[in-house]
Amino acid sequence: MYHDFVGIAFPIAHAAFASDTRLLKKVGQIEALTEIRHDYRGLRKGLELHHRITLKAFE
Repeated sequence: MYHDFVGIAFPIAHAAFASDTRLLKKVGQIEALTEIRHDYRGLRKGLELHHRITLKAFE
């Protein structure tokens, strides 16, 4: 279950990162990098929470 989630979430995150990197050329680099960093911080926290919940479910 956890691996299915990661198998879906990471390709989506990678695609989002690729499109955001193209955005760097249009917007100021510092502003765009800050946005990407906040998005990934949120994604990482979501994955960590999902991982903890999944581990508890299988205990």
